[in-house]
Amino acid sequence: MFTVKTIIVAVSVAFMTLMSVADAAEKKAEPTSAESQPVVWTLAVPAYRTLSKVTFFEAIDKAGALGLKAVEGRPYTISAETGDAELGPTAPPEVLAKTRKKLADAGLTLVSYYAGNFGKNEATMRKLFEFGKVMGIQVFVGEPEPQKLATLDKLANEFGISVAMHNHPKRPNQPAYTYWDPAAIMRMIEKHSKRIGCCADTGHWVRSGLDPVECLRTYEGRLLYLHLKDVSENSPQGHDVILGTGVVNVKGMLTELHRQKFAGQISFEYDNEVKDKAADVRRSASVVREIAKGLGQKVQ
Repeated sequence: MFTVKTIIVAVSVAFMTLMSVADAAEKKAEPTSAESQPVVWTLAVPAYRTLSKVTFFEAIDKAGALGLKAVEGRPYTISAETGDAELGPTAPPEVLAKTRKKLADAGLTLVSYYAGNFGKNEATMRKLFEFGKVMGIQVFVGEPEPQKLATLDKLANEFGISVAMHNHPKRPNQPAYTYWDPAAIMRMIEKHSKRIGCCADTGHWVRSGLDPVECLRTYEGRLLYLHLKDVSENSPQGHDVILGTGVVNVKGMLTELHRQKFAGQISFEYDNEVKDKAADVRRSASVVREIAKGLGQKVQ
């Protein structure tokens, strides 16, 4: 027989259960902190290739003057005041400390580093990643042989630094070179973690007879970094030009990045010699910012 007391207890339990279910549903509907964060493109520039082949410090000064937030490094002289020290694992700790301060004073981060083939063995690769950790590098760019990817995958996850597979143009006289083909790159990395991804060089795709927008679609889910380029003509002889002045569908590429919710770095690289690359970078950056604005895409 039910008493008033048992009925009240039953009603209370039912009410609390309903409240718990409603609260859980509300929390589930709320986006996580990662989901609620806006996707941001970071604009960068390769220090050596584009700004200064003399010293890394000189490139830092130029990048800071352009209002960019990030630079890409590679092994070359750091500064006249640091002697023969090169930007890389062999640089003394005190020199790297000066380099970090120089970057910080300019409001820059060393987001990426071109590592070529990443060295001959795991010990060499580990030193590279240790250097990357000290410098705050987020992604190493290069063209390692496929047999190195398992070791690189292990180190990438250990150190929290990604590896992006780069592409150069198709080499008719070297059929074994397949890095120009995005489908081949995706086959190389498919069995590895998402820490092993892709660096898209859009200019080299054009010089290889490929459509950059279609290539970006192929890289969906594994795209980490870009060398964003426009090219003067659709041929192997096409040279890099200011974005929007060549034959590449720049708006199409950026629209595709926006669709993919790409959240990496976009670097302005020029492989050919031009009179003033810094001025060209400034103009290319303004093109990206203008198109991004129309897409509702955040850029820094």
